[in-house]
Amino acid sequence: MSTSQLYAVLKRLNREALITGTEIDSPNAPSRVEYAITPHGEAKLLAWLYEPNPSSSIFRIRLLFLSRIFIANLLELPCEEIVSAQIMACEAQKAIFLTRLTSCDSDFVRLTINFVINQLDAATNWLNASNFDVAIN
Repeated sequence: MSTSQLYAVLKRLNREALITGTEIDSPNAPSRVEYAITPHGEAKLLAWLYEPNPSSSIFRIRLLFLSRIFIANLLELPCEEIVSAQIMACEAQKAIFLTRLTSCDSDFVRLTINFVINQLDAATNWLNASNFDVAIN
């Protein structure tokens, strides 16, 4: 993230009252703004961390799920609920594709659905086998 992107995000979070900034004067340097999370911001963060219905998309697992785990670990929050919700999302999506597979009459579509089912199986196996409550160094 570039500095300009970071400042844009901080301004948006401040405007939405998710963080609050306090200007800090320094005798030997320009003043700076120190941000703190607000109670509203903390509630939004926890709602995001413990999203009950996360996406089962492999792309979103790689970005959002791992981001949730990273932040939960930084904040020393438990990860079990995050992992369980992700497993349930993958299993629910797999069930939908298994149903589609039984009524499919195209070899290409069957091939594609099997690919997605195997990705979901791999994600679920990884989620079940991994220890997400580890210190991040």
